[in-house]
Amino acid sequence: MDNSIFSSSLIYSFRTRIIYSKKFANQIIGVVAAVLSISLLVFIITFIRVPQLQKRESKKENILYEKTDEDLISLSYKDKEIFDEVIRTLNIQIAQEAVQCDVRINSQSGNPILYSDNAYEVTSQNSIFFKIPCYPPKEMTFSYGCNKKPCQITITAIFKGNEKNIYKMVRKSIQIGSIE
Repeated sequence: MDNSIFSSSLIYSFRTRIIYSKKFANQIIGVVAAVLSISLLVFIITFIRVPQLQKRESKKENILYEKTDEDLISLSYKDKEIFDEVIRTLNIQIAQEAVQCDVRINSQSGNPILYSDNAYEVTSQNSIFFKIPCYPPKEMTFSYGCNKKPCQITITAIFKGNEKNIYKMVRKSIQIGSIE
């Protein structure tokens, strides 16, 4: 009788081990299947998405530098001398809506401006540009303090062209003071 209890408990133990090992194997198979499914999904999304992104980048916009007779940019300035400095006021008028506009001031000796209420960035020791957002207003005024040294003011504007993805760039410069 003792043998039959031992053998039945052995059989029961063996069956539970098989059941537990089958559950464990099923859990491992489930986890592996989930990881493979997620990996396959990421791969498929990447495989489909990358060519679409490359197609978007292939659109090229052409900017044509155009020398034109029409005055799309009007530039004037007014100086007010205070001791050894000059307070200069630039008035810029753009004839039509510009996509981008850039105002640069270059000097042959030193920083071309000393201070300004308008946001500007020093690009080199002798050059600055005023920060202007896209689609600027048609009339802009910039005031700044500078020394009496000569400088060159250049306004560059980019306008939409007649065709899609074609732009035209117009540039106007004035020289203030004489270059030594």
